[in-house]
Amino acid sequence: MEEGELAWYALQVFHGREERLEGELASEGWEVFLPRRWSEVADAEGRPHRRLVPAVRNLLFVGCPSGGEARLRDALRRSAFASRIYVTVSGRWCRISEREMAELRAVSDPRYEDTLFVDAETAEARRGSRVRVVRGPFAGLEGRLVRYRNRSYVVLTVTSLGVLVHVPKWYCRAAE
Repeated sequence: MEEGELAWYALQVFHGREERLEGELASEGWEVFLPRRWSEVADAEGRPHRRLVPAVRNLLFVGCPSGGEARLRDALRRSAFASRIYVTVSGRWCRISEREMAELRAVSDPRYEDTLFVDAETAEARRGSRVRVVRGPFAGLEGRLVRYRNRSYVVLTVTSLGVLVHVPKWYCRAAE
């Protein structure tokens, strides 16, 4: 990790409190990211309203400066909201690079509604070839091109999350 670069970590937040923990950590100065999507939510009278809601329940990403892992651990211990950091098989925290987070943020833009959020195992189970998107709003994005429900998607996997973003296959070239 380069100087000044953030290491990102995925948190599993219990009891659907990801928005509250996001607010708490942001108020303490942490860089946080919560993927959101638009949803129709009924008010008390039953009238539908569009509202931004978490795209994935119980998942929040936190950016941590180099050497700040102990501070992050303390902040999570002090929090009233139960959470845990995803770890590797060896017990180390699953680190997400800034590049991976930039791609995740790009495909998680709620204005782009052709994005599907699934668990990582489901995303990895789909067969496809490595591609780079060369046209459109996701130019530069790399992932696997798969077919799902008769449409082409580029698959990204970050920790426990799989993201399928609809990209026409003619916008893609084989990755080098």
